Amino acid sequence: MCMEQEPSELTSFDAFVSESHEVGPPWQIVFAAGLAGRDGKRPCGTVVQKALNTMMERVRRGAVQNLLALSSEGDVLSFG
Repeated sequence: MCMEQEPSELTSFDAFVSESHEVGPPWQIVFAAGLAGRDGKRPCGTVVQKALNTMMERVRRGAVQNLLALSSEGDVLSFG
């Protein structure tokens, strides 16, 4: 499952977990990443979708070293 959210939409980790349970199956790990805009503007939808696709492919390959990984309880996870 993949969720795209603006920073202003993330009120708390608990709210994120609750929302994720409403829209998808249970999960144990969430991988998160940020995407910067340019010239004070948010990235366009095409840029966001490309970044999400790249991120999902990295997770499929196990190349998660540069992604923020959190447990469903909010604990930071590390993969060596």
